[in-house]
Amino acid sequence: MKKVVFFSVFLFGVTISIVNAQNKTPLTEEAKFTSLTSFLRAGEFELHMRSFGMSTINIGDLTDYSALALGAGMGYVSPSFKGFKIGMSGYFIFRLHESNLGIRDPITSAPNRYEVALFDMNDPGNGRDLDRLEDLYIEYERANLSLTLGRQHINTPFINGQDNRMRPNLISGLWSRWSKNKYAIEGGYIGSVSPRGTVDWYSVEQSLGVYPFGRNIDGQPSQYKGAVSSNGILVLGGVWTNKQLKAKFYHYLAENIFYLGYVDITRDIAISDDKVFTLGIQGFYQSAVGEGGNSDPQKTYIQKGEQTFGTGQKIGFKKNNNEWSLNTLYIHDSGRFLFPREWGREQFWASLPRERFEGNGDLMSVSTNWMSSFLDHRVETFLGAGLTRTTDPTEALLNKNGMPSWYHFAGRALYHLANKMEGVSIETLIVYKGHWGDTPPPPELAINRVDMWQYNLIVDYKF
Repeated sequence: MKKVVFFSVFLFGVTISIVNAQNKTPLTEEAKFTSLTSFLRAGEFELHMRSFGMSTINIGDLTDYSALALGAGMGYVSPSFKGFKIGMSGYFIFRLHESNLGIRDPITSAPNRYEVALFDMNDPGNGRDLDRLEDLYIEYERANLSLTLGRQHINTPFINGQDNRMRPNLISGLWSRWSKNKYAIEGGYIGSVSPRGTVDWYSVEQSLGVYPFGRNIDGQPSQYKGAVSSNGILVLGGVWTNKQLKAKFYHYLAENIFYLGYVDITRDIAISDDKVFTLGIQGFYQSAVGEGGNSDPQKTYIQKGEQTFGTGQKIGFKKNNNEWSLNTLYIHDSGRFLFPREWGREQFWASLPRERFEGNGDLMSVSTNWMSSFLDHRVETFLGAGLTRTTDPTEALLNKNGMPSWYHFAGRALYHLANKMEGVSIETLIVYKGHWGDTPPPPELAINRVDMWQYNLIVDYKF
């Protein structure tokens, strides 16, 4: 019944948006208030359709996976009334194909890692009842300030949409933004989240452990799922820019769990009208707050007193529509970098698609990237290669998820269609990850991590 109602509302919204697109004429401020109907018609509708095919090929006799998802959603934002407006959106997903999604690999007993996040990680067998009420907020905007209360999207270096599956992460809370001239500041309180790859909403404390959660420092499986106590997350961040320099800072306080501070600074050095060198440095510091979520060391998210820091560098060169960079990241051996994957993806410069550094200490990574666009920016391309050294994956003290050292290649092409196909984009992503070292890791540490290929094809349509 819930699905029928959701689908009916969606079709109704599509019909109204098409009618408005054909018949809507600009309204004066007076005309907007002649009736509720004329006022609401002045709002903005968005239709988003998406198909996503993904396939992971593991080495040898380890299980291979594939899936194809199709989804659509509708969003609406009302006109502003004395600075206030409301927004809402919903989305549903169908599974058109899957191979081995709901089974564990018979050799390692490992579950699927990537494809299941196209649907519902908590119910891999569910391929049809996948709908989610996403945005639902009221926003006040005046001059340079906006305040948004409710379910919404945000994008920060660590809490973000990580929008590389069917649907992104969402947060619920109070978020504010202020900007003027060279300065922009944002922040707020987050009380609940809806991670990508799920259709449910969770309080901050209940969201920990929705994704597979690795090991404690003694090597035993982590038991923090459902055992962490926290009242939410406080975030404060900002950006300062001028013609050559850009500085960014963010502070994250997960109450009763941890604090994380982040900063990056980049400087552009123009050597001609079309050639620019870029130099950058980034860093973070993290420490446990209180007992890290639970007084029991087996059930806490981060160990009491645990702390670490990391630093990254970037050297880049831009010419016309081409950009190249060499990037590094080092995480100190004083502790593990821990940030719930349910909240977003870390945006380190050394990062490449389909892998993260979260869960590691004493890590060193280097990557090089090339990006280009052509045909009036309708075609965007990316090539990346990286090398990452981790500690011994059998030692959990600094390697929460048992990740072997790896080398990494990624290639992506995105094509925005034009003319009669305006609004349609086609994207391909191909990734290879191999183990770095003379001795291949055992199958339970290799599957879905190293010595694997992954292929992705995404078709999007928005209006």
